[in-house]
Amino acid sequence: MQPSLRNAVLLSVLAVLLVLDPSRPAAAEVRTIQIYSATNRRQTTFAVYLPPHYAKDERTRYPVVYSLHGLSGDPTRRTGQIVPALEAALSTGAVAPMIWVFPDGQRNSFYGDSHDGHKQVYSNIVAEVIPYVDRQFRTRPDRASRAIEGFSMGGYGAAMVGAKHPELFGAVVVYAGAFAGWETFQPDSKAEMYDGNREHFLPYSAWEMSHRNAKELRERVAYLIVVGDQDQEFQNTLRFRDYLATLDVHPEFVVLAGYGHNGRAYADEGTGFRFLSKFFERSTVR
Repeated sequence: MQPSLRNAVLLSVLAVLLVLDPSRPAAAEVRTIQIYSATNRRQTTFAVYLPPHYAKDERTRYPVVYSLHGLSGDPTRRTGQIVPALEAALSTGAVAPMIWVFPDGQRNSFYGDSHDGHKQVYSNIVAEVIPYVDRQFRTRPDRASRAIEGFSMGGYGAAMVGAKHPELFGAVVVYAGAFAGWETFQPDSKAEMYDGNREHFLPYSAWEMSHRNAKELRERVAYLIVVGDQDQEFQNTLRFRDYLATLDVHPEFVVLAGYGHNGRAYADEGTGFRFLSKFFERSTVR
């Protein structure tokens, strides 16, 4: 079975399980969405999680979180990391209901746009997925009710896109971001995405975008970084935190003792969910 078809089947099964579980007082749902991407000149796929009561209450609007997967991942893998932990937190009332969106980082993009146009992940998310989600689902379509988060490569992507667009995202959560500098950037990604040219990379550098928009990050964005002290990205994450400090940007910084590089474990621990829920509580209820 082709990977894209397998992923669609897995997401469909997960959606059915969420809807049919008799222990649930109201059904949550995961939908697989396919749209034509003009920037990629082909169909692209992402997933959307709709919280319990979404289908029954047609008036309520929800905050929305864009969740970015890691290197070699896809929306299905990130959904599998986030949704079970999110459902558990919702069931205990630890967090408020939210819509979650899982874009496709196309395995190794680091959420940029390629120099030759063949892999346009940044533009797909910002110019296509976000407008589609706000049109088709009952979101609160403003920055106070929109956040971006991610794990590993996705953590890097969340930091980069969040810094590049503080007018779109009111909150950023990074789990164990893969914050290598240009010299130590993933070699395959450096070649494929940016043709080995640093100038092609800079518009999609989390470091550069944080520098350019430091004032907005400092004054307008709720920011959380979570990393385990046994995580392979621990030192890179510390370096990025220290770099942000030179810009007078000071995210909430949480180190989890004994945690390694495991996206599901970070979700299960729940710090990010609680941070986002508290952030959205401060936004205007529609």
